[in-house]
Amino acid sequence: MPRDGLMVLIVSEPGPMRDSLQVALSVLPHVETVDLADTAESALLAMAERAPALVVYDTDVSVKNLEDVLAAVTQLGGKSLVIADSREQQDRATAAGASKALLKGHRAAEVLEIVESLLSQPDAESGAGRHGVKSD
Repeated sequence: MPRDGLMVLIVSEPGPMRDSLQVALSVLPHVETVDLADTAESALLAMAERAPALVVYDTDVSVKNLEDVLAAVTQLGGKSLVIADSREQQDRATAAGASKALLKGHRAAEVLEIVESLLSQPDAESGAGRHGVKSD
C-alpha cells in the first residue's frame, strides 16, 4: 500500500504536459506535494532538499543529464518514471536505471495507473521494485 504524504517531483519544461501531470498527480490521495523542476540541475537541487518518492522526467528537458538525475533518485531510494520521445531515449532511460520508461502518447489514465503501481512498490532498500522495465 502506498504511504501517506508522498512527494512527487515532475521534471518537465513549462507547458501543457507538465500542467496535466501536475493536476493529475496532485489529486492522488496519498500524494502530499507535487514539486516542479524545469531543468535537470534544478531537479537535483530539489532532490537534495527533500527526497521524492517518485520523479517523473520528461526527456524534453535534457537527455544529457538523465543519468545524473536517475542516479540521484536511486541513491535516495525513490522511483522514477521517464517519458521519452523515442525508443532510443526509452532504452537509454531503462539502461540508466529508470523504474519505468514510456514513450509519449499514453493516455492519462494509463500514466496514473503506472504512477500508482510505482508508488505502491516496496522501497529500493528492500531489494524489490527497482527493475528498469520498458513499456510502450
